[in-house]
Amino acid sequence: MKYTYCLLAVACLLHILPISAVNNLDNNNNINALNLGKNKDKDDYEYGVVIDLGTSGSRCSIFSWPTDSEYPYADVAFAPFDDPENPYYDNIAPGIATFQDNPVAAGPYLKPLFDFVVDKVPEKKIQTTPVFIKGTAGLRSLGPVCQKILDSVFDYASENYSFLINQSFIGTVSGLEEGAYGWISANKLLGNFDNPNSGGKSTTMGTLDMGHGSTQITFVPQVNVSTIPYDYLFNFSYKNETFAVYTHSFSGFGKTQALYAANATAILGQNSSEYMNPCMLEGYTYNITDDAGNQYEVVGGGDWIKCKSITYDILNKTAPCPYKPCSFDGAYQPPLVGEFWTISNFIDIAEFFGHEKEVTPEDIFASVGKYCTMTWDEALKKYSDEDQEELATYCFGGNYFASLLGNGYGFPADFEIHIHNRINNYHISWALGEMIVELQRGW
Repeated sequence: MKYTYCLLAVACLLHILPISAVNNLDNNNNINALNLGKNKDKDDYEYGVVIDLGTSGSRCSIFSWPTDSEYPYADVAFAPFDDPENPYYDNIAPGIATFQDNPVAAGPYLKPLFDFVVDKVPEKKIQTTPVFIKGTAGLRSLGPVCQKILDSVFDYASENYSFLINQSFIGTVSGLEEGAYGWISANKLLGNFDNPNSGGKSTTMGTLDMGHGSTQITFVPQVNVSTIPYDYLFNFSYKNETFAVYTHSFSGFGKTQALYAANATAILGQNSSEYMNPCMLEGYTYNITDDAGNQYEVVGGGDWIKCKSITYDILNKTAPCPYKPCSFDGAYQPPLVGEFWTISNFIDIAEFFGHEKEVTPEDIFASVGKYCTMTWDEALKKYSDEDQEELATYCFGGNYFASLLGNGYGFPADFEIHIHNRINNYHISWALGEMIVELQRGW
């Protein structure tokens, strides 16, 4: 079976927590915001919306907080407050990058999500409900087309809906913000900001996120803040605490973009009519197209050792390091500290290989070593329920997962990383962090 991939770089678009807290995530006491005013009426709440414009799809999250709250940003939670099993969350496909050649269609494309907001938010609250519409790496990568898409979204929303929206609510989040907002979201949902110790200090967990176009690492380092370059530092305040957060977003190092790089490696230096990619299973055949429009037929080699070498090379470990120490691609990174929580494509890969709750880089390498030796026909039979295009990527994805953690960020081979995509049924993304920061800023 053949599939077609494109090498064009259209990308997709988050320290320490006691183990007992991680192992008891179904206990709502860990999440202060979930217990807000269950006896209140829906009209006793204010509402806010964040729409994430991604390359693979767009996602809408509706949040709420009590009207009489002293600290709305601390009391914000996924709506509705009375049904935490069914949070107000919806998504649509395809992604926003679909409209790079027809940006005026971007606004109408979001109609299902706008209608979802109108349906869920109480009618008397809709005119005071802000709707923030933000894109990440995928949208930023579109260059001048990005603004045309955003203009289309604003025009359509403002002309057809009565919720609160202005042009400052629509835009892109930077890589720094994306990493920091994901960190805020995870630690808020875990209750870490709301349960300081006797000294008034909160312990937080680091976060790792791998999207399709970029990957982020975020944590509170134990170094002098003055030694952290300003473009790696995010300052966040919560009630009486201030957190100096290290974060970095590696644009072009998400799962899909890294696979594009592996595809490019497969055709470089090979002079034949058929090219081999060791990161794909033996017997799998697909086509790729380069920026010049040239097409190549590529066959899978199923060689996880060679694939491991390719994923190491992708990380660009030899890049100049202007601010030491560096992790990869010349990016500054202070020493790792505390525990880490990983989400998004990390979760999908770990779960495919049968890992739950915690996983180490060596666990992933061991699992992917077995998988990559299968033929494509064997994989189709064993994983008949899996999407075939996704199934084809797991030999590469597993290698990249482990290499990114071990060779990239520098985690020891036996370091356990938490792999939960939800906390008490709430999806972890940067959207909650975005809403918290917007509430702090005001509008």
